[in-house]
Amino acid sequence: MSELVSRSVIFKQVDSVIPSDYLQHRHRLNHNRPIIYSCKWLEDKTEIHYSLEVGQKSREYGYRTYCKEFLKLIHDKTNYLEFISSDKTDYIDLYENLKNNDKAKNYLGHIRKFFMSLCYLYYFNFQSTSLGQHDLQTLNKFRAKKKTDLNIPYALGVQGENFQSVLTFVKQNYDSVMSRFQQLMQQLNTGFKSIYITKRDTSIRWQFEGLRSSSSKTELMNFKPFEVSDGILKCGAIALLVSLPKPVSLLMFEELENGIHEKNLREVMRWLTDEKPKRTQIIMSSHNPTALMNFQNKLEFVNYFIWEKDGHQSNIQNFEDLVHSFVLLKEIDGTIKRVKNKNKITLTEKGIFDFFYIIMRRKDNFL
Repeated sequence: MSELVSRSVIFKQVDSVIPSDYLQHRHRLNHNRPIIYSCKWLEDKTEIHYSLEVGQKSREYGYRTYCKEFLKLIHDKTNYLEFISSDKTDYIDLYENLKNNDKAKNYLGHIRKFFMSLCYLYYFNFQSTSLGQHDLQTLNKFRAKKKTDLNIPYALGVQGENFQSVLTFVKQNYDSVMSRFQQLMQQLNTGFKSIYITKRDTSIRWQFEGLRSSSSKTELMNFKPFEVSDGILKCGAIALLVSLPKPVSLLMFEELENGIHEKNLREVMRWLTDEKPKRTQIIMSSHNPTALMNFQNKLEFVNYFIWEKDGHQSNIQNFEDLVHSFVLLKEIDGTIKRVKNKNKITLTEKGIFDFFYIIMRRKDNFL
């Protein structure tokens, strides 16, 4: 959804939605139903509900892809406004149309902020084979841009394929970001010292302090990106995102724990819960109970997804509701306290691990 809306709001493209915007997801749906993306945005006293429908409808010569937008604005819980785009057009143009709408003119500032926030949502599925790549051609493309024009989260790539090029650009242009990045990495691995750029060919090196086999003294050793462990590279990509001075709206990670040592995973989760900018929302999927250690007393922020094969649908349950009966019956370690007329559950580390293994044994379900 973010990419589709960006075409109109950021890049000012007049291109219509194209078949690949729908067809690449259609296999997940029954009876060729349209895809509907929805989100809610809050700021001060203004609430915006937005949905984008993408689908196909028949025409004389086959099918065409269409989109339809809906926006509801609620201000101070009293003023309600609703806007709907033209019926099933090829264009994502509601934002542009609202600029000339008399009803919307008093709220254009909020509407613009919402659409700009919507354009800065990022999804990552970092891959070990991608994070160690260093492409000078990509780096030169970044260098051709103005310092303020490089959208770092977008430039990273979904799989982190441009991480080393982005890190080189940051080292050469953003001292405060690099300083914060190196601080986080040193907290993660005390042997890490810095990122070094060679003078001869501007290649990137990761500097670690360690012992060589022929010496008893510690010294700095430079490693090429592909020589650094997959887990450290993945942690580095996350450290860079957390270090950015301008918060993005939403960061999404898929199975973040893959390749990361258990001890380092705890530190990375601390970054994402404690070090991230306050206005950045984090959504991630995980199969690892260690990822929940920072949520022992914040279980209301965790949801459990169960794929029901018979019904071909996902069942979503809040983790706090899910563990309530287990804690009450003392089947897992935890406590229940009454806070503001609501049960507040805190699990011990053992309680989290025990419950994970209970639900992982459920037939036909996965976490």
